[in-house]
Amino acid sequence: MNLLKKIYAEIWILLAIAVLMASAIYWRIESARKLVEFSNVLIWQLIIWLPLVIFAFYRKYYYGKNYFSRNWINYLLLVLFLVFHLGWFVVIGNNFSPYLNFPETRYGVYPFFFIFWLIIDVIIIALLVLFYRHIDLLSSSEEKGIVNIKVLEVKERGKTSLISIEEIIWIEADGYCARIHTDEHKYHVRLSLKEIYYNLPAEDFIQIHRSAIINVSHLKALEHASIAVMKNGDKVKISRAGLSRLKSALKKHTL
Repeated sequence: MNLLKKIYAEIWILLAIAVLMASAIYWRIESARKLVEFSNVLIWQLIIWLPLVIFAFYRKYYYGKNYFSRNWINYLLLVLFLVFHLGWFVVIGNNFSPYLNFPETRYGVYPFFFIFWLIIDVIIIALLVLFYRHIDLLSSSEEKGIVNIKVLEVKERGKTSLISIEEIIWIEADGYCARIHTDEHKYHVRLSLKEIYYNLPAEDFIQIHRSAIINVSHLKALEHASIAVMKNGDKVKISRAGLSRLKSALKKHTL
């Protein structure tokens, strides 16, 4: 039951896509409408788009949980999924298509099907990635700050430094590590931006860009709503989502 609850949204995604695709195909192929049952087209489309449910489930519950730490691996997986799904179209079309052996078809589909499906595939995957990334950001905003540390321990070249959280001006991503900016020094730490972000006070530290977190106590000004000017003179780029989070935070810090 718990598993069914988890994939509930993904099942609805599958049903919606299958019904839309089946309807579009059934009414588009007017010459075969009397020879093909709509129910057969629907079942065929359910099988065709089933891998998307698996992809959505993986993206929602495993992506971003350090199963793959490098972004390029995740992008490679997306490309491999598209290639796999294209092959899936061919295999399923050749075995389950209601239009198998119809004139002008190959592998049970008309030529324009492959182009149409590939475009739809790319659009849906892009939307899923953006949607779940948005969910990840919301989740991280809700979960962070539960364990608030006061001092950050940084090990750098055999030396251990203790940085007071209040001294941190901003933090930037540095590859798979992070760089912490203070008035006196820049510290390179072997922690991801996400790992640090979870343990910082939620009311003071805001992620204004996917590669930057600022301490609003050290914020001096905003330039064109796209640049955060810090008190030490550093300028940090602000994304649209980051600007929304920053404005919400500033309401609690300003009159």
